[in-house]
Amino acid sequence: MELALGGWREFWLKAYTYAPNKYNNTGMLEKYTWARYLESKYYMNNLLKMGFGNNIMNHNIKKWKSSDTVFILGSGTSIDNITEKHWEHIADKDSIGLNKWPFHEFTPTYHVFELPRIEKKYQNCHWYWELLDYRKESYSNIPVIMKDVSRTYYDIEPDSIPDWICENILLLPKIQLPGENVRFPDVWFRQINDTNFFDDEIRYIYQNNASLMFLILLSVKLGYDSIVLSGVDLNNSRHFFEDSRYEDIIDHPNSSSRDKNKKHKTASKNEKKFTIMDIINSMNRLILKPRGISLYIENKNSALYPDLPHYDITMK
Repeated sequence: MELALGGWREFWLKAYTYAPNKYNNTGMLEKYTWARYLESKYYMNNLLKMGFGNNIMNHNIKKWKSSDTVFILGSGTSIDNITEKHWEHIADKDSIGLNKWPFHEFTPTYHVFELPRIEKKYQNCHWYWELLDYRKESYSNIPVIMKDVSRTYYDIEPDSIPDWICENILLLPKIQLPGENVRFPDVWFRQINDTNFFDDEIRYIYQNNASLMFLILLSVKLGYDSIVLSGVDLNNSRHFFEDSRYEDIIDHPNSSSRDKNKKHKTASKNEKKFTIMDIINSMNRLILKPRGISLYIENKNSALYPDLPHYDITMK
């Protein structure tokens, strides 16, 4: 079964990749998406049989939505510059925490994660389950969403994961958009606009380069009118949880080999065909603005400013 599903995925990947990437090439994207989702669903069903997680389609996560504005909470060090008063403002809105966000004491409305990558391989990251368990009191009451279902299937051992995590995790597959022969991200977003992606249930979310694309598209699907990026610095590779004030929370591996003063790899043309700035600019122009959705950056020192307008919490 896995071989057959992988074959379908590769067939439609090549068909979509090497066919002319014109704006009316939506049919190829739909078939490629179908193959990728079918493969993800196979792994998701196996996880469910193992007693891990829930199919997100069986849960109405929109019921947690209580605001027209959502803050996407990234890992940049600017997070530690947000004052207590400003956190009160963020708490009055909705928010999505990403990946290692549970190091922070602020509990978001939603939490989205993928298992951390260690030494360029997905491994059994037991420390990450320990991190979630550290926040059990608050995180057991919010949607905790795992993406990258297919890639992490073999790294999950339900017997070694706390029961409340296995019972509460929501599985939301990521559909990786291929960049070969795509000259600019506009192609993706024009094609996505021509599908029923934004009218359909939340079954999967598209991504390329960075989780930030995934979170913005999820925010659109959830129905937010304003999206604010906070802790999305990109002009360096430092993370707030690497500060000594967080070291007593849980012991976890850090990648000390990277140059923390360099641009984040998702923002570097030396690392990625399309930088996250390229992707966000296309998405903003073709997906968000036509739908009347405003995208802001909370930190003026971010690499995304001034391309994105500043959300000045002090004026709210």
